[in-house]
This record gives sequence, structure tokens and C-alpha cells, in this order.
Amino acid sequence: MFLRHVIEFHTKFGLKNGDTNSTVCKNLTEDEIRFRLGFLFEELFETVDACGLDLNPQVKNSLIESINSAHINLNKYDELEIIDGLLDLIYVSFGTLLLKGLSEVQIREHQLEIQRANMSKERSLENDSRSKRNHSLDVVKPEGWKGPDHEKIMDENIEINFRNTSNEK
Repeated sequence: MFLRHVIEFHTKFGLKNGDTNSTVCKNLTEDEIRFRLGFLFEELFETVDACGLDLNPQVKNSLIESINSAHINLNKYDELEIIDGLLDLIYVSFGTLLLKGLSEVQIREHQLEIQRANMSKERSLENDSRSKRNHSLDVVKPEGWKGPDHEKIMDENIEINFRNTSNEK
């Protein structure tokens, strides 16, 4: 389900999708490597902040700057380790949501809300001032964009659980 939503997102915004007819994995360009790693770290830092960890902003900025300026040694490019690492990030992320006590249904509801919000974004134009990443691969929030309403989902789940508990008595 989650992957299907990402494919829909990529299709809508003209981003590349995998090729089911291909037997080889495409190497990312240096530009794609820098953009996607920066994006991954941005999402990680958002999670770090939400957990209440006060990381030094200079550390965050330094890491992003390093990604943007470091030499990429394409002789060390390992497509299998990239696949493994990215899928491990997903695995750990789902495990963390489960440790927080979210059910599979709740995770799905939150993901659907994220999908709704993401699909209402727009593809960044060249030199688009709305792009935090200043990149043509970026997708941006248009004026009036409404982010995911996770609080509503949690409130609905609390209400459902309360009703179920009340009915059991």
C-alpha cells in the first residue's frame, strides 16, 4: 500500500519510477544522490526535533553542507548496500511506530493522511523560491496547502477506543 502511494506521487510529479521490465538497478546521478540524501536527513532532523532532542543547529547545517559539497567516489557506489540501507530505514521506522503503540490500522490512517497532503503539493519550478532545497526534483507546498492532520486521526482513535471500552461494560 505505501509503495503504491509513492509510485502515484512520483507519477503525478513526473519523477522516475522503477521499471518492472528491467533486470538492472539504475545508478543515481551525483545530483540525485545529494538531493535524496539531503532530503532524508531533513526528515530525520524533523523527527529528532519532534522527539525533543536539542541537536546543535550547526551540526545539522554542517552535515547538509557536507552532503552538498563532499566528493562522491563512484568507485565505492554499491547499489545493493543502498537498497539494504534504505529498506532498513523503513523497517526501523515502522518498528519505532509500533513501539509507540500505534496499530497497523493507525499507521495506515496516518500514512493515508500524509498521502492526501503530499498529493496536494506542486512540482517545483526552476529557481522556485518556495523550494527549501532549491532543486528541480523538489515538490513544494502551494499557497493554502494543508498539511497532514495527525491530531484528528489520534482523536478519532481515542474516541473509538473509548466507545469500545464503554460498550464492554
